[in-house]
Amino acid sequence: MTSCGGIGFVIFILFIVNDATVILFNKNRPIVKKVVAVPKRSIFPVDGETKSSRWEDVTWLVKKPPIYTQILTNLNNLFYVGTIHIGIPPRPFQMMFDTGSTLTWVRSKNATHSIGTERTYYSEILSRTSRTTRRKFRIGYDDGVVTYGKLFTDFVSFGDYYNPKFRGYVHFGVADVIDEQADSRPYDGIFGLGYGESHGLVTLMERNRITSKFDPPIFSVFMSPLPSKPTESTWGGEISFGSLNSRWCQPEAVFTDVIHLGDWRFHANQLQFNGIFVEFESEISSDTGTSAILVPKEIYKKIMKLLGLRSDTQVPAIKCEEKISMTFKINGVRLSLTEKHLITGYHGKCNLQMAPVNGNLWVFGTPMIRKYCHIYDMSSNRIVCRDTNVPSEYLDAGEVNIPQTENLLATPPAISLALGRFFDLKNLTHPYLCQYMDLQSCKTAQNIVIFISEHYKDKFFGSAIAKNASQSQLCKLAHGLADAINYLHHHYIIVGQMSIDDLVISNTKDPAIKLTRYGLYHVGKGCVDHVIGSVYYLAPERLATLQNDCYATYKSDIWSFGILLLEFFGGFRLCDVWGLKQMLSLLHVLVKKAQRMSLYPFLIERVRSVFHNPSGLKQIPKQIEDLISNCLNILPSQRPTSDVLLEKLKEISGLETIHDTTNYTKEWLRHPAKVPESFPQRPLSELFYLWNLCGADVSSILIHNKWIRMNAPVRSIPTMVVDDFQQFGNEDCRNVKVTTNVVPLPCNHLNERLESLNKTPFRDSVEISIDDRKYEKEFVNQSLVVKERDIDYQAQRMCRIARLIKAYPFKGDVLLQELATDVPPVYRPEAWLALLDINKDDLIDVLSDVDALSEHASDRQLQVDIPRCHQYDELMATPAAHHKLKILLKSWLNKETDYVYWQGLDSLAAPFLYLNFDNLPQAFSCFRKFIDRYLYGFFVKDNSPELFAFSWFLTCFAHVFPLHKIFHLWDTLLLADSSFPIFVGVAILLHFKQMLMNAQFNDAILLFSDLPDIRIDEVVVVAWKLYKSVPAGVTHRENSSESRRQNTSFGFPVHSWEKPNYLDCAAPYIYSSDLKKLISNNQVLMIDLRSDFLHNRLSIPGSLCCAFEANEYTLTAFQGTVGNAVDLALNNGHTVCLIDVHPFNNAVKASWDLIRAGKNKICIYADDLSKAFN
Repeated sequence: MTSCGGIGFVIFILFIVNDATVILFNKNRPIVKKVVAVPKRSIFPVDGETKSSRWEDVTWLVKKPPIYTQILTNLNNLFYVGTIHIGIPPRPFQMMFDTGSTLTWVRSKNATHSIGTERTYYSEILSRTSRTTRRKFRIGYDDGVVTYGKLFTDFVSFGDYYNPKFRGYVHFGVADVIDEQADSRPYDGIFGLGYGESHGLVTLMERNRITSKFDPPIFSVFMSPLPSKPTESTWGGEISFGSLNSRWCQPEAVFTDVIHLGDWRFHANQLQFNGIFVEFESEISSDTGTSAILVPKEIYKKIMKLLGLRSDTQVPAIKCEEKISMTFKINGVRLSLTEKHLITGYHGKCNLQMAPVNGNLWVFGTPMIRKYCHIYDMSSNRIVCRDTNVPSEYLDAGEVNIPQTENLLATPPAISLALGRFFDLKNLTHPYLCQYMDLQSCKTAQNIVIFISEHYKDKFFGSAIAKNASQSQLCKLAHGLADAINYLHHHYIIVGQMSIDDLVISNTKDPAIKLTRYGLYHVGKGCVDHVIGSVYYLAPERLATLQNDCYATYKSDIWSFGILLLEFFGGFRLCDVWGLKQMLSLLHVLVKKAQRMSLYPFLIERVRSVFHNPSGLKQIPKQIEDLISNCLNILPSQRPTSDVLLEKLKEISGLETIHDTTNYTKEWLRHPAKVPESFPQRPLSELFYLWNLCGADVSSILIHNKWIRMNAPVRSIPTMVVDDFQQFGNEDCRNVKVTTNVVPLPCNHLNERLESLNKTPFRDSVEISIDDRKYEKEFVNQSLVVKERDIDYQAQRMCRIARLIKAYPFKGDVLLQELATDVPPVYRPEAWLALLDINKDDLIDVLSDVDALSEHASDRQLQVDIPRCHQYDELMATPAAHHKLKILLKSWLNKETDYVYWQGLDSLAAPFLYLNFDNLPQAFSCFRKFIDRYLYGFFVKDNSPELFAFSWFLTCFAHVFPLHKIFHLWDTLLLADSSFPIFVGVAILLHFKQMLMNAQFNDAILLFSDLPDIRIDEVVVVAWKLYKSVPAGVTHRENSSESRRQNTSFGFPVHSWEKPNYLDCAAPYIYSSDLKKLISNNQVLMIDLRSDFLHNRLSIPGSLCCAFEANEYTLTAFQGTVGNAVDLALNNGHTVCLIDVHPFNNAVKASWDLIRAGKNKICIYADDLSKAFN
């Protein structure tokens, strides 16, 4: 076995903005904020303008996640409130978000208030940044509420408590006088979401719109009704700023122009009520702060007349079973409301959610917004009412209420997002890509994640290979890089981070390079507060959005690759030609100059003008120049795809394909000297696992080498701590200083250990049995935990198991014998695949015909169970794990139509998902085969198992043990049949026998529900011994999948005897196959209780005759004949088998006497005696 040699591991750091932690790193980007290359525009095309002509080049903005999502609380379906903060230090206020007004106001300390009401008030004394304007305000609402007071300026923000998403020094009102009606309402004030009617005031929405704090400047509102059934949850919907909320709202939309900005007012031209067209030409305002539909008085009277109701009441009473249909036509789109949305009430007393209002203005309140998503576009002054993604039957019944745990899925911590995305990269393998090994969150700094990757010490740029390579060699290398990018794009990976400094030399003899750090953007997008990627390689559409998220696309990767080709063949770097500020200014000028053409002619002209000796530049081939020019087109739609790019480079380089190695192999066989330097004999996954066993810790290495510099805790004490541990003062000392660079991991210790290993195990044939391998005998008596942490043992085992897995199924029997010893953690997914008898070739299309996205009857229960499934594990707590687990379970439910979802199935599927996180078809196949083998028929629709069976036997202990213990338990379970979980349960009882015997009943129940720490390897050993010692027929399940496929397994009787009543017997029944096995091993005492006639006619040699006629058994006669033979047999570990004729009455009585006497290992032979001879 070779050592790491020239290859090694490297770590690089990514700052993560964790929604749950304070951001400790510098967020200043002054250079970025000066760049304005493309004017700000709405993400929606205006009327008459096609998608391709207006917004084709940045359509990716439609799919980006919202900058911030405000969670709303539903208060009795009347008010929807959320939290904002005012002042420094921030003080939280529960506000009603209102699109019908522009001004934000809160209560003052001096405001009149109702007795018994507790509200948060604003006081300028409590805020260091409060300023009075000496101006007053007065605001009235449609329902007659009037509020007035003084105007102040202060910092107003909403978003995360410690990390406000939007914050500004703005005007707001502080109400001294509040209408009695408004005072009784359960909120502290109103937050105005309107804009345009500022009256000289700067509101937060107006400020954010002007300064582009959220870009594009749109927000969408989704409101959820309360469930029809009582519940403690008050989740009421979401307001998403900066993008569509695609989770709830459908993206297709027909917008309507807003004619009045202050209250989002627009035109409507048709109304149909209960099938009757009402004369209608009116204006409508979308108002999230109104709990009813407000109707102009004249039309209100007509509607009341059609319903036979009085029109002089504000909220008229109506029959609960009344049928209502109201349809509006707005810009050609029909919006309909029915009695489900307009009638509310309980116990036969219902009201119509409509009220009259003066003038000609309609108001769409929360009944309409609960039915349709409202999307507000502030850049083009437009609005749309769009269908939700929630099925109408759920929406009408108020069944979209999301549990509190589900809220974590809406805004998950950024590190969880990054960890879930990393597995998209982990198993990517390509000759021109450095392989990723692991991603870890830093143990000492909460907002840092660490990538661990394959690495080589020599960079391509500036090396002898780069300087001396011929054009054909460079073309070959460029073709390989293009193939790598195409490979990533076909696996849905956007590189985002690409530069010539990310190219390392993997082979010096036959020049070969690899791209590193290609996964930074995929993992970190949306989770960091800085741009991932070098400005020198950013496409124009990314430069235009540097102030915001700077999202990359496949076409922006093509631009970066074009710049890389320019440097690759030109022999220079743009960063050596211009500084950062100069480069930004230059690109700003050249993009305007090039307009819709390619940037390359203008850029290369500037490069040549900078060099004093242009002849010093390398001559770029004409074909490569044309390719670079295509890559550097300003419009993304005019750039080639990665497939086209690869084909063109294939033609230029003259290569057939990068993956066709047949010609290379033939050449190497003819000329062995040309064989390139080989990789290490062992895969990188094995080497990295062994590196971890050396005791190294990545975070400790970074701190020790001062890549991460932490201040002493005593120096980081803040000046002031307020409210929920919000800290102020001494921020610099609390910052974590990190150098973001590539850090090689030390491999010296690993190399020394590998060099000292015994080389024999790596040369031995796989045919050598376990007994003949002397070098493994020293580990026989070691515990499983010790063996998994021993470098010598794991190196040998991984080598052997890897070779057998490659030879599977040809060497399947040998592999199963080896896996009976233990399973190396690195190869556990492949080992379980073999143990479950699954062929990898059958996994390709296993999920191709499954619809796991449509609604299912189990969706509600899955939403509750999945977020709680093994949440202590960092990976299983990620949104990616939740999504994949849901897909896996719904796929299984769709495939197995006879089964339904039972609580615990999520825990059963979790181990397979964890081991095959990046291979969902393999996880699904293992899960499906596991249930078919061990839990066949347990989850059928009409099944009603006992409650005690759920957490233990219906999940094979996956619900009660942590994942690492489940892995060790199932390594052995997969070697046994469906009866093994019973032996595990018995082994657990034996493990806690002394504790259970001394415990009270309640304590024993608590012990079973919350198992204390248990050594799972000891339990597995005991369970396996019991499994091997108990006859197989004793624990065989009649309806198991084995008997379903093989009716003769275990030699079960096929005669027409009536099934014995097992509850009447003290001992279990065994059959011919079990008895023959016991006889052959000389491990049984047979007592023949039949009559002398039957015994003399046919008996098993060696059996003890204790003859009784039918139903004439007596204990005295039995003891007199048998004597101490039973005691001698049991002392030697033998089984006592009672032989009788059907219906085995004498044997049943004898078994009860033996059990009462404290004897064990007693059984009754319940088959034809003649079968024991065959």
